[in-house]
Amino acid sequence: MRLTGFLCLALCSVGVAVLADHHQPCRGPDQMHGTLFVTASKGAPTSVGEFHYDAKAKKLHFKDDEKHVNKTDHLEFLILFDEGIFYDFDSHNLSCHKRTLGNNYHILEIPANSTHVTEGYLGHEFVGDQGVRMRKWRKRIPELNGVLTVATTSCGCLTLTGSLFTEADDVLLFTFLDVETELRNPQVFVPPTYCERAALEDETDTFFGLFH
Repeated sequence: MRLTGFLCLALCSVGVAVLADHHQPCRGPDQMHGTLFVTASKGAPTSVGEFHYDAKAKKLHFKDDEKHVNKTDHLEFLILFDEGIFYDFDSHNLSCHKRTLGNNYHILEIPANSTHVTEGYLGHEFVGDQGVRMRKWRKRIPELNGVLTVATTSCGCLTLTGSLFTEADDVLLFTFLDVETELRNPQVFVPPTYCERAALEDETDTFFGLFH
């Protein structure tokens, strides 16, 4: 554990030196799994649940944790970014909607040409286990009518938090917890069998729109 921490610290030091010259957006792990909290500002219920993300295959799955979400409609979706589609389904009533993805923006990848805002410690810098060094990136995205901000760890580029502020004064806040750099269940990227007959619908949505 100490050796791993030392290597991570060394790599971060090199990364900080490089970042100071270029401020290029970092790239996160190829695989991620953990818990995602999403809070919306305009009355939409809070979502909290399990997410899986495969950065190479460009696939993302999210499912509400029904034990912690007090709402009647439970959210579960599978986004296939390269195919430009997503499945919005409900395992309770076996309903499934197949729809077009409006754009590829999401919170687990820093958009190209994002602006580096700052780098510092979230929490305490000098006391062990009380802080994490983070970087923050921001980009105005016309397709979303707003500004996307993403904060990642300096070492490893794990997404910590993110937000989307729109021109309509709407806000979506994202927080990631207990992230692992592996996939616990790769089968979540396979649409359920009851989606096989789902025809592509006319309605279009985005990753962010699914949480409203």
